[in-house]
Amino acid sequence: MNKYYTAKTGNVKNPAISAKIGNSRILFKNVDLIIKKGTTSKYNYNVAEQERLFESEADISYNDDETMQVVYVHSLAKYYPRAPSERVIRGMSKNGGVTILNSDYTIFSYSRMFNDDLNVYGSPGSTLAHEFGHYFYLDHPFLGGCNNIAGGDQVYDTPPAEGALWYLNDPGGPNERGIDNPCENPPVCNGQRRQIENIMDYGPCRWFFTEGQVARMKRRIETKESLYESIWVHDISVDPNEVNITVYDQRDKDLRKKREAINDEFSIRMLYPNTQNAYYNLEVVSDQPEKATIRIFDIHSNLLYKAYYSIDEGLNHFPIKPRFFKKRGLYLVTYISDDGRYEKIKFLGSQ
Repeated sequence: MNKYYTAKTGNVKNPAISAKIGNSRILFKNVDLIIKKGTTSKYNYNVAEQERLFESEADISYNDDETMQVVYVHSLAKYYPRAPSERVIRGMSKNGGVTILNSDYTIFSYSRMFNDDLNVYGSPGSTLAHEFGHYFYLDHPFLGGCNNIAGGDQVYDTPPAEGALWYLNDPGGPNERGIDNPCENPPVCNGQRRQIENIMDYGPCRWFFTEGQVARMKRRIETKESLYESIWVHDISVDPNEVNITVYDQRDKDLRKKREAINDEFSIRMLYPNTQNAYYNLEVVSDQPEKATIRIFDIHSNLLYKAYYSIDEGLNHFPIKPRFFKKRGLYLVTYISDDGRYEKIKFLGSQ
């Protein structure tokens, strides 16, 4: 999520996008992850009893002045009375308006966030950024439809748009007006191109905030000075991966504990091919045999590659096709073993 909130300021390369990128320079740095045992796998926030249940189990009312609250549940549901039907959604944000309250929070659905098709719904990072945008008092640009001059979100540089799930192609269904290859074929509203790249829209194309949206977010953040620390930095000095995470597991059963640190006998690195068509080689040196999941992400947190490997003690090599990596592209490799060993590296796709 930090990558979306620390995007570089400036004009978008696509001349059809009239807005400028607004770098919010917001960095989420200190995270206390508290793991609790819920009483159900699915919560419907439209049902008052279920909403009160997850708020109670997450201790929402015990928040302090220096904390933003984020809640994960397995499945978060919403009831649609027009259908009527119940559907599991990715997330929602509950806030009190212009001023940040201690009771505000953002909640996400684990089952949707990490199982949806990235080419249809976008990356988990874009959803996190979207819901935190709501926390910071941003709304959907498509509110009010095409005829709303300010785009329905009361932000001057987000053009009006019509419809929420515009990008889904479901002939004969509720989304039959969907568009094939939406990131290449944005709709037009009263002669204006839809800002499909805006984080507060829906779809797989989202990656930036506008200058107007950033100004609106900062006004809300400034209502709670105890929540943040202001420092002078340059864009180049901001590392979106610089996050301090402390984990507290409050479940009442004996669980396997993650290793404190990787010892000197374990390492991973990416070996580059000698020729343009040769395979990359992921090198893993392990002090023990184990099974592990290896994932490769691009800079926008899109998952490009995932594989489950049996790791032998000693030296291991796993070939990966070069088609995943664009020239001079920055990528992140994560390694997670079944018993909790974790490591990550960055590399450029072409040298």
